[in-house]
Amino acid sequence: MSFPLVNAHTHSEWNASKNLGYGDGMIPWIRRVLSYQSRDQEPASPETTISTMAKQGITHLADHTANSRRPIPSSIRILRYREFLRDQLPEGFSSLSGDEGLAPHSLHTVFPSVWETLSGLPEDVPLSVHAGESKEERELFETGSGPLAELLLERNYPSDQITFLKGRTPCSILNQYGLLRPTTLIVHGMHLFERDYHLIAESGATLCLCPLSNRSIGTAFGSGSASRRHTVERLRLIDRLDLSLAVGTDSLLSSPSLSLAANGELLLEFGLDREKLERAFRNVSFFPSAEIE
Repeated sequence: MSFPLVNAHTHSEWNASKNLGYGDGMIPWIRRVLSYQSRDQEPASPETTISTMAKQGITHLADHTANSRRPIPSSIRILRYREFLRDQLPEGFSSLSGDEGLAPHSLHTVFPSVWETLSGLPEDVPLSVHAGESKEERELFETGSGPLAELLLERNYPSDQITFLKGRTPCSILNQYGLLRPTTLIVHGMHLFERDYHLIAESGATLCLCPLSNRSIGTAFGSGSASRRHTVERLRLIDRLDLSLAVGTDSLLSSPSLSLAANGELLLEFGLDREKLERAFRNVSFFPSAEIE
């Protein structure tokens, strides 16, 4: 029997860029990315990423992209998540093809009205959302303030965006709108609230870990004692709840490598059980009409 090998999170259009993660945290990294993107960088072709993945033996790839061009057919099964910010829902979002999903970027970068709109989507539509990626994001939800709140206002997000989030948690909002379900992928998740992990477990959603990206930006999986302690504690909670897991490489904007194996080695270093890692590598449960191996 041949088993799938799944990269559950990348951004093909940014895989010709250089790594901008210098380990100094989320906000400095976001500012470097915004500066990079403002220079009208030519997006990489999806075929570049597909070729890199094929050399690793990847059989399933979840690509998060704002690029409307479909890749040339290949031996890799590709789930194209149509990613967007604010209220910029992609054209035809309510009638996606069988190999497409939606990626409202995150709870703090997508307007509240969008979640109400998406609540009407059929339950089999794949969704992918960045959540719990940094301590600054957690502070935003807890207090409605902090560096991320300031950056959102600087980027002309309305103040009611922050009011909408304050005192809530990412997965409780998704759950409120019926968007936390087996076809939902929660990406990163190392700074979620404990309630969020329980909601992921109850819903059957999948948590996608991107450890090399987290280490590169400086949000988790670091070599310092505080980062190591936080990461180990989170992985123990994830293990205790037996969450459905997947692994992603993220993009070269935030990671030094697109190696799925290197991400796996880092997870093992921080205590993830090898058997659970192997299951995460084979997890296709969030793919449309997937047959779970």
